[in-house]
Amino acid sequence: MQRKNQRATVPVQTIQDPKNTQYLVLQNLTKVFRNTNGHEVRAVDDFCLTVGKGEFITLIGPSGCGKSTTLRMIAGFERPTSGEIIHEGQIITHDDPQDRSIPIVFQNYALFPHMNVFENLAYGLRARYLPQDAINHDVAMICQMVNLVGIENRFPHELSDGQQQRVALARALVLKPKLILFDEPLSNLDARLRLQTRSEIKRMQQMLGITVLYVTHDQSEALSLPDRVVIMNRGRIVQIGTPEQVYHDPASLFVSDFISNANFLDAIVVSVKDHQVGIAIYEHTFKVPAERCDGNLEPGDRVMVSINPETIEIRAHGEQALPGYIKGVVELSSFNGPLSEYKVTFGDTLIRVVQPNIRGRTMIHRVGQEVGLAFEVATFRVFPAQW
Repeated sequence: MQRKNQRATVPVQTIQDPKNTQYLVLQNLTKVFRNTNGHEVRAVDDFCLTVGKGEFITLIGPSGCGKSTTLRMIAGFERPTSGEIIHEGQIITHDDPQDRSIPIVFQNYALFPHMNVFENLAYGLRARYLPQDAINHDVAMICQMVNLVGIENRFPHELSDGQQQRVALARALVLKPKLILFDEPLSNLDARLRLQTRSEIKRMQQMLGITVLYVTHDQSEALSLPDRVVIMNRGRIVQIGTPEQVYHDPASLFVSDFISNANFLDAIVVSVKDHQVGIAIYEHTFKVPAERCDGNLEPGDRVMVSINPETIEIRAHGEQALPGYIKGVVELSSFNGPLSEYKVTFGDTLIRVVQPNIRGRTMIHRVGQEVGLAFEVATFRVFPAQW
């Protein structure tokens, strides 16, 4: 039997890859907890993921889907019930956290309150027994990189939320990690600071070539930061892809709802021919490209249609110069700066429409106004009805 902290090398043929596409491998990771009643709760279920060197991966899903538990297993704070974690060709599944050199940045910052900024940043370097000159040099460099110069002597309670978050980030980066984990690091920041810190994290990752796994519940973060997105539900991966793929080509109704906040409409299949599927929504018929439809559909099948709100064009009803516009009435109008959001009657339901606001070119539609709607049918996603 292998000793707890003894590293095992994966056979070369399993992980050898000149392009470093198997820098981190998670093989069939499963974590089972027991609740107070003695029942098993499968927090992570057969999770498989291969991460390339220098890749930025976001994990997103609803609360309790296993995102943070997966990150904690990679960091060593949780032991998998089964499965393996392989980092740079070494099995680290049973290594202690201090033996992995994989820092993690938490949403609550986890700064040492009795230490000033300098001491917080120097803590990990001292644990590695670096000489004081090297510690001073590395701390000074990281303070310049993340804009902490001049506040090195302040204590955490003397810092703003944004400054505390930068200290937490700098404390991880000063160790010069090859792999870094983020567990919802921006949750405590206001909207403006979130955007600023998000850009800072991406800039640092690209500049240093660090591999990142980033857990978030925020869709905009999940799509704007990574090379690939991993979407989880109930402990399992439900889709992996680029941000563009998961947004425009969701693999399921769940993904479409969670990532795109799409409209969902009941429909009936009326025809299947010439690589198109005719669907009827209320009294309107649309011909959807067959590649946008899941399953072997037949006329008479009940389906669910997913329509992203920004793919719907809205115009004042009197402007209905183009054919194909469908009449509706605005029930809710919300001006949000760069975008306006509307709820418009469509049949016996309301659909959400989003349009950009361009001064002098975009008309703001008011509640009660009649409007015309045009649909970009090639963007529809059609799924078999779940009933």
